[in-house]
Amino acid sequence: MAKDEVKVLTGDERPPIEAEVEGIETVEFKVTVRGKEFKLEAPADLMDASAEVMEHYQNEKILPALRALLGEVQYRKLIAAGMTSRDALEKVMPAYNEAIGVGED
Repeated sequence: MAKDEVKVLTGDERPPIEAEVEGIETVEFKVTVRGKEFKLEAPADLMDASAEVMEHYQNEKILPALRALLGEVQYRKLIAAGMTSRDALEKVMPAYNEAIGVGED
């Protein structure tokens, strides 16, 4: 795995193998933040994400929702790369939505 690639499967810090054991399907998607490309992984269905993700969405707390969705490790890598709120809302979330098929006809 390349230096900037992070592989976390769940909304918390559980090891990837636990998501496999639990049968949680995931999607991989790429996003470029401040010139660095990241390969991210998250639940393929929001209903399989931690309840914390939905709670944040319902309270319109998009950045905490993204943090819970990606997991702390992936989120901190994006922050370290200089991710801004605009990057999160205009790059990361749309890339995830496309990966899970949200917004498609």
